[in-house]
Amino acid sequence: MLGAVGLIIGLVGGPCAAAPPLTDAPTGGRFWVDVGWDPTWVIEVGAGRRVGDVRAAGPVELQAVITAPIVLLSSLGGAELALGAATRTGPEGPLGVEVGGQMWAAGARDPLGAKVGLGVDLVARPGWAWQRGAAGLELGWRQGLATRARHSEAVQDLFGDRYPDAEPAPEVVWLRSPVRRQRLGVFGAWQPTEPLTLALSGGLERTAQEQGIAAQPSLGQLPFTAHLSGSTSW
Repeated sequence: MLGAVGLIIGLVGGPCAAAPPLTDAPTGGRFWVDVGWDPTWVIEVGAGRRVGDVRAAGPVELQAVITAPIVLLSSLGGAELALGAATRTGPEGPLGVEVGGQMWAAGARDPLGAKVGLGVDLVARPGWAWQRGAAGLELGWRQGLATRARHSEAVQDLFGDRYPDAEPAPEVVWLRSPVRRQRLGVFGAWQPTEPLTLALSGGLERTAQEQGIAAQPSLGQLPFTAHLSGSTSW
């Protein structure tokens, strides 16, 4: 039973990790898999553990999620690890807001070099829950804090050939706040049977990016997302 606290936490990868709805139990765990477009095809695997209640809120869930672009799975060219927590705020009843936050570390490599980035995700989901379902809005913010980029030898050689009189190209570059992403969308969830939950979400997304890392290859920044997730709990 989803109960009054059965809104979705972290349903969509970036700004936050995929996760099924909370149950009424103050403790317990769950495991989920999410596949979707964001803004390339990505897959997420995550787990959560509810550790109890906080004042003026519901169960607190600790989360760990691994995300990777599907196109880079075979080459292990990029992935992201996120750790965070989420809970529900608001009055008792079917209406409420679930809020969550995560710190993430992402890495990517290609012929141009390797990048490692750090950042934070924040998400708020006001919505309505009933016995076997939940629906509502999703507001998300993703902020990169810093990126370390190491240029490959090919890039350094090209710089030297093009600018022979200039100083050598720096091998390592640090970038500040390289990623900003805002999301506005909707979500819905359905529990066909007690341990299984299916969830669907979609919405619009705006990405402002410098030479940083956003945990996806440069395949075009289409301004929308769509995700399907399945989860089981115990």
